[in-house]
Amino acid sequence: AASTNASRGQQLRQAPTQLQQPADANGKSEFGDFPELDFDTMDRLVQQKGQCQSSSSVTSSSLQVTQKQSNPLAVPSPLLPVHNQTVSTAGNQPLGPAFISFDRYKVVAVEEDLSTYTRTLRVAHWDSSRESGDENDSNNTPFTTSATPLDRVDGCIHLRGEWYHTQCDPEDTVHLCSLSGRYQTGPSALPVVLHTAPPQGSDLSDDLVLIVHPDTLLTPTAISETVTCVRRAVLKTRLGSSGLSSKAAIVGTMRHDLFERCMQERKFSDEFAQQNIDQIVRSHSDTLVGCQYYDDARARDEVLRVMPQVRQFAAKY
Repeated sequence: AASTNASRGQQLRQAPTQLQQPADANGKSEFGDFPELDFDTMDRLVQQKGQCQSSSSVTSSSLQVTQKQSNPLAVPSPLLPVHNQTVSTAGNQPLGPAFISFDRYKVVAVEEDLSTYTRTLRVAHWDSSRESGDENDSNNTPFTTSATPLDRVDGCIHLRGEWYHTQCDPEDTVHLCSLSGRYQTGPSALPVVLHTAPPQGSDLSDDLVLIVHPDTLLTPTAISETVTCVRRAVLKTRLGSSGLSSKAAIVGTMRHDLFERCMQERKFSDEFAQQNIDQIVRSHSDTLVGCQYYDDARARDEVLRVMPQVRQFAAKY
């Protein structure tokens, strides 16, 4: 009897604590046929799941750091969460107002990895000492030229998701920007992963973007016009908002160009005008097409008719 009571007590201790549901006079639960729930067991399961997720995130981040330190030019695994470096602050002090920050790079090489659907840009950080140009340089090289040697690689920018389709070639200039200024963009932050659909556990507040050809200014209106026609933005830029619809206006512009060349060279002969008329007409060919002026020979004759007035002006003044 004593052994039987001990075994029953052990079973009771091992059995999970169950929630006793109130019953009515007939012995039925007032909450219907809901099963009895063991909240202690549920709490233990939730705690175990949280520990597993935290350990997996630590493992993923440690793998990412190990991969970055071992080979910074290697393509990271597509299964690793994306965590680009943020700007460090002193203690827990919050950052100030959000301002865009960026760094300028030259693209050294472009590589594609179809197994991970990754386009990798090997980049070299721009030499800031050449931004204003060298006063002693006879060519006065501006900062938009290839001042950075292309044999140096400071790191990689990995493009995934929709970023994979970014059209970029070697020797192109790019800007790596943080829209809020809270993410690092310098060479110490490389490699950087730009992903429109990052894996689970990634930093979803990442606001890094890549700008190709940052010295070419595009308005939102010009970008929206390319949705229906990719050539419309280019034509509108060359022809203006409405273009020159008047043939007389175009001929007057070309006559002005011819007059300027004659004055600069101090040559007012018909031979000099014939040597320059073809180049003038070709430089305005897009405008001529825009106003449906397709006869180049007629356009040249219209422009050359101004030569007698040009010679009279030169003789008088």
